[in-house]
Amino acid sequence: MDVIGLIIGALAAGAAAATKDTASKAVKDAYEGLKFLLGRYFADKPAATQALAQADADPKAATAALQPLLAAAPPATGTPIVVIAEQLKQALAESEPATFAIHFGDKAVGTNIGNHNTISQCFKIS
Repeated sequence: MDVIGLIIGALAAGAAAATKDTASKAVKDAYEGLKFLLGRYFADKPAATQALAQADADPKAATAALQPLLAAAPPATGTPIVVIAEQLKQALAESEPATFAIHFGDKAVGTNIGNHNTISQCFKIS
């Protein structure tokens, strides 16, 4: 993925996730860090500052305003902005619930569905 796509995608996904109560601290911290670093990177661009201030309320408008600015002056790979965008992407991936495809045959006894479950069962067959 190119640097601009990574940053825009991370910012949009971070904005969507950070507003939810279920977002992890890692997601919220990385999202706030990305906004802060982008604010410093575009400190001389009022349009970027305004877009970042509105990112929580309107992520689509914020990313649309930032995309041409990033295209004009993309951060280099390995810079703090790119690193934190990658960390945000990773935090988002780790916080997403797993998806299961469940297929039962003839008989399903003691089925346990979900993430990180523990179950103790005792079956008596007569």
